[in-house]
Amino acid sequence: MSVIADHDFELLETWLDGELGSAETMAIKLRLAADAGLRLAADELRAEREMRRGLFESFNPSKDEADRTNERIWLAIDARQQWHRRLRVMRTVGAAAACLVIGLIAGLNLQRNANRAPLAAKPLPEAGPVMVALTGDAGNVIAVETFPSRQRAEAFEAEVRGMSADVEAGDAAPAGLFEQKL
Repeated sequence: MSVIADHDFELLETWLDGELGSAETMAIKLRLAADAGLRLAADELRAEREMRRGLFESFNPSKDEADRTNERIWLAIDARQQWHRRLRVMRTVGAAAACLVIGLIAGLNLQRNANRAPLAAKPLPEAGPVMVALTGDAGNVIAVETFPSRQRAEAFEAEVRGMSADVEAGDAAPAGLFEQKL
């Protein structure tokens, strides 16, 4: 490309872009007619523009290529959506199956536990002091009594059970029972 001033180069670019007013366009055309170097630079700029335009147009696909690519993209989207629907159904079925299995296992465990004999209370030791805890209806410990032997603790238990039966039957508690210190 021939050597021209930066200002003239920008002026030629603007003229080729079609951005100059009518007075400026006339002025540049007169300069081009008079200056062979400027005319040569303008021709080189036009040739470079045409080359760039041709290059960029070659990057664009043809209508057929664009339609085929578009069709492939839509087919891929449809296939992906079908898989998402299938996976959603499989997740729902899997969750339902898991719930059934958990329910079955829980039911079998409950049935197995219902068939077992209740745990027997641990026998009291034969010798030594024995502590007996008295509990209320809610299962809270309301008193603890210490006995010197197992026989005394069993006798106390029988006495309390008898009094409980009397109270449940509507009989009054024996006098002095609640006056004792626990």
